[in-house]
Amino acid sequence: MVETVDCRKIATVLEFSWKKLNKDHRLKVMAQINTSKEESKHGVLPEQAADLVTYLRDECPHLEFIGLMTIGAFDHDESAGPNPDFLSLIECRSQVCSLLGLRLEEVELSMGMSNDFEHAILLGSTNVRVGSTIFGARQDKHRSAVPGESSAATELCRTAPDGSSVPDAASSSNNKSKINTENLVKQIDKLKINV
Repeated sequence: MVETVDCRKIATVLEFSWKKLNKDHRLKVMAQINTSKEESKHGVLPEQAADLVTYLRDECPHLEFIGLMTIGAFDHDESAGPNPDFLSLIECRSQVCSLLGLRLEEVELSMGMSNDFEHAILLGSTNVRVGSTIFGARQDKHRSAVPGESSAATELCRTAPDGSSVPDAASSSNNKSKINTENLVKQIDKLKINV
């Protein structure tokens, strides 16, 4: 599954690549929504979500749209109430479903990360991302914590049609990440989730 589809260009590249692999199933994807509207984060604005979802459903037959994803503000104080970025994604899902004739149950929500996944689950998240709990904190916010990965895919949305400004994936960090599964198991046990 790819949770970071934030423009038509990425969707088209994924569509072409998955078709070329000749798989017997569609690649599950989520549309990334920038609910916080921070420039440092990727994703379409909530009011653009229905257009991206329509493109995924109508123009990408080898991709299966399954939901919406957001990265909420990292500094939200839960004692002040529900995370407004999570509430925005919930509202965005309602609008997308209303506009496109989808049932709410058909559209998953991916919100919540290692620092706030419990809060996200309470608000209805169906997917959480806990990479920092497993692999440790990222060394630098501009470099990937996963060896060999880069942000080149998300940079596709900001390139000329010839792709000339796409950064070289080989320049990303090659540091090994420490796996911290014991901490993840403790977190899951706290929530009494059966895995």
